[in-house]
Amino acid sequence: MRCSCFRMLPVTLLLAVVLGSCERPFIDVRAPEIEVLEPDFSEVFLEDHAVLRVKASSFREVDRVEIGNIPMTFNPPTKTWEAPLQFSNGLNVVTLTAFDAEGVFQRDTLYALHVTHRIVPSAPVVGEPLGGHTTTLLDTGELLVAGGAPGPGRAAQGRAFLLPARGARFEPLGTALHDARTGHTATLLGDLVESVEVYDPTTQHFSPLVFQGEPIRRALHTAVLRATDEGPIIDLYGGRGDIQYRPFPRLGTRQDLRSFLLRNDTLFALSPAPGPFIEPLSGHTQTPLSFLSLGEAGRYLVAGSFFIDGTADNSGFILDYLSNGNLDIIPAAVPLIPRRRHAAVLLRPGFVLLLGGMQADPGQVLDIPEIYAASIDRYFRFPNRGEPLPARRFGQTATILSEERILVLGGFSPDGTGTPGAEFFDFDL
Repeated sequence: MRCSCFRMLPVTLLLAVVLGSCERPFIDVRAPEIEVLEPDFSEVFLEDHAVLRVKASSFREVDRVEIGNIPMTFNPPTKTWEAPLQFSNGLNVVTLTAFDAEGVFQRDTLYALHVTHRIVPSAPVVGEPLGGHTTTLLDTGELLVAGGAPGPGRAAQGRAFLLPARGARFEPLGTALHDARTGHTATLLGDLVESVEVYDPTTQHFSPLVFQGEPIRRALHTAVLRATDEGPIIDLYGGRGDIQYRPFPRLGTRQDLRSFLLRNDTLFALSPAPGPFIEPLSGHTQTPLSFLSLGEAGRYLVAGSFFIDGTADNSGFILDYLSNGNLDIIPAAVPLIPRRRHAAVLLRPGFVLLLGGMQADPGQVLDIPEIYAASIDRYFRFPNRGEPLPARRFGQTATILSEERILVLGGFSPDGTGTPGAEFFDFDL
């Protein structure tokens, strides 16, 4: 008997504890919810002010909503909270806090990007339809334009043009590329496709380089130059080209990163390829996130879309060369608008501008730019409400000429023809 009573005692105590706990009052600590009605914080703010309207809801009465420590005004007819916003140039942080009658609160952080811009059509032009070319800003301050084609699918050209430093007109070079090309890449050391050649600003001549190793048959890829103890190395990523060399070449979109060493006027294909298989991309952009000196290691934003049967597979990641010379791949946000064959340029450290491009077919040409902010890993698109926007084009180039001026040159129009046009994109960020 003693044993059975001893076994029952803990059960009795447990029931008493459970029943006793049910008599305590239940307190719901759910925080209020905040819904931003306007403005649209995914858009770039072209004005330095806006009016913020939000709704705050809770199962208890909402007592107040604050921006920072400043109360917002409640509008009874619309049941919204309102307050004016004032922006400075660049990225602005807006903190919202909603309190209920019991003091329980919810805090949200909003990011507003304020940029002013101006489109100036009176920019230097090449003087002939051109797209798929490259522009390279030389150490002399001159701007080299090489290759390209008068239209998509048209024969590539081997002509080259030079814009003098602070010049107002491109001048054709007396010599041309050894091989006509379009959709190629160019760095301050040379130009990589199936054949390789280098431009010497002193002589204003192109000279072929000897190439050893697997061929480089690809177009619409990106290239990065980095200095190493062995010599300059150029990394190629993606593009349309051979995805199989043997036993028979097969064309496709590449997803690898390959490296080539330049030594004594010879380019050597390094094997095995140092880069992992990343994502199949062509017509993408690869833009440094800081202003780098020649060959300096850094981080590069890769952005673009791969279209399959008209459906976009958007890609965004950062190639990071700063980790002891090794390559790291960091996931990043994808553009808000699917695009390929666009142009990209670094505005300020950590801010990259995407311009133009196309979608699944050449008729779907874009004119709405986007800006990527690295500190918060987010894109902001320009509004389309009558403000001046760059011309609709793809296969164009964008080159930053000064702290507040970008030259957008050439490209293909929606009807599939090359354009000789150019414009300045002036900005204040």
